[in-house]
Amino acid sequence: MVTLIPEQKLEFLMSTFSERDLPDRTRKALRFRIINGYTYRMAGRAAGVDRNKIVKAEKKLVRLHVGILEEYLGIPQ
Repeated sequence: MVTLIPEQKLEFLMSTFSERDLPDRTRKALRFRIINGYTYRMAGRAAGVDRNKIVKAEKKLVRLHVGILEEYLGIPQ
């Protein structure tokens, strides 16, 4: 799955989650994954996080992003 979220939107979306829900290392791995195009495995190794955590966190972010686009901007996904 390729996630196309610009860097500023990514930072905003990550800021909506608490540190408990999205720890710093997971945020770092998501930046590697989405901004730099790393694979899940490479991002996990670089940030010291399990790749399954990255997958779950990315799904959370994408779900939130789609919800914002649909509800507030009226853009169907």
